[in-house]
Amino acid sequence: MKKIMGIKALLKRSRKMAFDKLKYNSSYISAKDKEIIIYKDLLNTITRRKRANLTLDIGCGYGRFAKLLSDKKVSTTIICADISKNALKSSIKYLKNRKNIFFVNADAENLPFKNNIFDLVLCIEVISYTDNPGKVLSQIYRVMKEYGTLLISVENKYGGIVCDPYIKKKELESIITKGERKDVKYFTTAELDKLLRKNGFRVISCEKFGFTYSGIFQRFLPLKHTEILRLERICRKDKVLSELGRGIFSICSAEPPVNKTTKRKKALNYSYRNSKIKPKRKSHSR
Repeated sequence: MKKIMGIKALLKRSRKMAFDKLKYNSSYISAKDKEIIIYKDLLNTITRRKRANLTLDIGCGYGRFAKLLSDKKVSTTIICADISKNALKSSIKYLKNRKNIFFVNADAENLPFKNNIFDLVLCIEVISYTDNPGKVLSQIYRVMKEYGTLLISVENKYGGIVCDPYIKKKELESIITKGERKDVKYFTTAELDKLLRKNGFRVISCEKFGFTYSGIFQRFLPLKHTEILRLERICRKDKVLSELGRGIFSICSAEPPVNKTTKRKKALNYSYRNSKIKPKRKSHSR
């Protein structure tokens, strides 16, 4: 048992080192900022909602989503959390002179926050790169208020196979059968939905994204900024192309824990509604 725990610790350490080695230079930031066009469109529904008092951005990177939320005045206070100290240094530099944003060095699998304090949590492009996605979601649920909002995105299994330029032929079998390759975990919509429900979340909306920038079209033909958003919206509506998005984006609500009696009542109501026995109609005599 000790040996297994040691291996897990080593894997986590190597993952952390990989993120620390990542250079958040101007070319990396400019490349990632192009992608924000797609996320702005996906986040439109959230920015129009009631303002959140406290927001947590898990795996904040250099702070692109915190900047977007701050510009739109979505939240009073934003906390940026990341396992990489290098990422936090770059986010402090990128988000300088913003008094409502704070920074914390934290592991998503063990969040150093009290229970039930966050109104809004962002977990974008995070759980696909963690050892235990279920543990991350349980930690998010713990720190969120009842009926708080979670914005989450993961790597799409089908879109990833087609779009990811780093996939090797040897890794295809592992992605199709196990849904992972090296340090990346891929999900289908059904798998993500099941994982979210298991950890206490209700899925409000779920859609694929990333057909253009770093997606299927960008891989085969480069696109201009003006064409990106228009094609993204067209692809989301198409039945075939919608399956080939690079990622899956979900808006969820943290539901209060249900006790056994309410569960039983719900089950009885559901079985009564779906029963084949129909009430007899009264025959009107002429």
